[in-house]
Amino acid sequence: MDWRVGLCAFAVWLVVVVVTRYISLGSILAAASTPLFFVLYGNYGYYLALGVVLAMLLVERHRPNVGRLLAGTETKIGQKARQTADETAEEQ
Repeated sequence: MDWRVGLCAFAVWLVVVVVTRYISLGSILAAASTPLFFVLYGNYGYYLALGVVLAMLLVERHRPNVGRLLAGTETKIGQKARQTADETAEEQ
């Protein structure tokens, strides 16, 4: 396809994950931004259509994550490890 689109989508994913610590949010936003990057780099037609379809499929696949994000119950990077350590400390 276009390596620049992949690099931009990865940059979106990385920035979102570093800032929010939500991998699912990074994945959703990276996928949703992919069609925009195709347009930015002049890749219309099949690549753009494929980008739109894949973005829609990925967002659909992450529907439970979207619900948890909206409810504020989605797990952040490192959150489970802290909870496990806290539970272990409470047991002792």
